[in-house]
Order: sequence, then C-alpha cells, then structure tokens
Amino acid sequence: MTALRLMLPGALGGFTISTLLVGALVWSDFGGIGSLMLRSQEHPLPILLLWFFLGLSASSVQIGIAVMGMRKEED
Repeated sequence: MTALRLMLPGALGGFTISTLLVGALVWSDFGGIGSLMLRSQEHPLPILLLWFFLGLSASSVQIGIAVMGMRKEED
C-alpha cells in the first residue's frame, strides 16, 4: 500500500470533519464565537485558521487510526 493511498482518505476525512465542526460552530454561535469571527476586522482569517488547524488535527487522528489498524506483514 502506498503512503498516498493510506493518507489521502484520512486527510479528506479530517478536513471534512473540520468543515462540519467549524460550520456548526459559526452557525450555532456557541458562546458568541461565531459572531465574533464574522465581525472580525480580518474576517476570513480567523475562520480559515480554525478550519486549517482543526483539519490538521483531525486528519492526524484519522491517519493514526489507519496506521494502527494496518495488518502486520508475515515474514
């Protein structure tokens, strides 16, 4: 199995989870964080940073799960 075939689904899944979570956070305006990010002077930057780093973390978890679930090759 190539590294790309192992990591790409995890990365896509992680950034999908990130998109859903950031969208839900902005939509629900939990604790006023959504309106704070939307009213920011640098409007898209806080949302993009949250999306990117949350996606990076979720992707790392997904890839870690895929690596831990790999079968050990027999000699």
